[in-house]
Amino acid sequence: MKLTVRTLFVLAFAAVLMTYSGCKKSKSEAEPVTDQQIDLLNNGGTSWKVQQVTRDGNDTTVVWQSFLFTLAGVHGSTSVPYSCTGRPTTSCWESSGSLILSATNPTTQMTRDDGVLITYSVTSTQLKMSFTFSNTTGYSRVANVTGNWVFTLIPN
Repeated sequence: MKLTVRTLFVLAFAAVLMTYSGCKKSKSEAEPVTDQQIDLLNNGGTSWKVQQVTRDGNDTTVVWQSFLFTLAGVHGSTSVPYSCTGRPTTSCWESSGSLILSATNPTTQMTRDDGVLITYSVTSTQLKMSFTFSNTTGYSRVANVTGNWVFTLIPN
């Protein structure tokens, strides 16, 4: 009798353990903020196109209509490579480079690899970037590129 009771107890205990071992943990780790931002910036692998561009408050959208901006960040990194096509002859963007998400404000600030600080907001339907460009090195028409820029982009 004692052997039967012990055997039933061991079997019941084993069944309870197997039941709980298949359960997922109730609290899973949240995805890092930088990875969330990279997913939004990458836009599912689709480029961003111009909705509106202003420089010093003046609408310059017509000059930027062919501009496509593609981001290709990867999880676990704060550096987000970019490429641009359809840039005007004088542009405040290089054809390619990297954006580095801010360590303190990765949801609103990033720095371009040429040192330009960019304030941004991004959703699945819009990327808005604001920055002041004053780097005149390598630009023959400085007056055409310096100033306060605002790029409002939408999925292509």
